[in-house]
Amino acid sequence: MKYTNVLIEDHEALRKLMKQVKSARLAPAKKEKALKLFFDLLDSHTEAEEMSLYKIRKENEWLRPDILEGLQEHRIAEELMAKIKRTKKRDLREAKIKVLCDYVKHHLDEEEEKLFPHFEKTISATQSKKLQKMYLAIREKTQKHQTEISHGAL
Repeated sequence: MKYTNVLIEDHEALRKLMKQVKSARLAPAKKEKALKLFFDLLDSHTEAEEMSLYKIRKENEWLRPDILEGLQEHRIAEELMAKIKRTKKRDLREAKIKVLCDYVKHHLDEEEEKLFPHFEKTISATQSKKLQKMYLAIREKTQKHQTEISHGAL
């Protein structure tokens, strides 16, 4: 399996959780649980991605602009999560959650369409396996709540 396929598995898990979080049909308690899992997976995925994929920018200068953009998008997502956690008004919180989900979806799509195809062309099978192993080790250490939907590649 390619390294980026492992990332895409996490992206799919994030998309499933975002769908639950935004669902009008889901009971509030289940939405809160989905949100907690979404935040946890997003934090863990972000850290593992930055420690593996984004470290490659030093070796591949032409990837630098896309990686720097991705890093900034990660920081913005972290800021939105922090604001959501502090927001008490339900309607305002729901609006912020929707914005975060839309933002994360855009980021995931952009990585999969722009960054990953170029990245895979620049690394060997050995590098891909090494990055995959590193990514999975970080994910295992950083994800607090392992569930079937949020486990992604784990």
